[in-house]
Amino acid sequence: MAMPEMDGVETFGELLKIRDDAKVIVASGYNDEDMAAQFPERSPSAFIAKPYSVAQISTKLRDVLRG
Repeated sequence: MAMPEMDGVETFGELLKIRDDAKVIVASGYNDEDMAAQFPERSPSAFIAKPYSVAQISTKLRDVLRG
């Protein structure tokens, strides 16, 4: 969520401008509830808490891509 130039919410909005049906996973050190509150209009496809393992991100990616 905290990045130089643009934060996660702004980045999410810009991604949706490029492709409205983009599947976006937000990775953050904050919990899911705090993250969901940051996206009042439309939520990303999923959230994953940092730190995460390769197995955890693989599972999350698989789940999101399956819909």
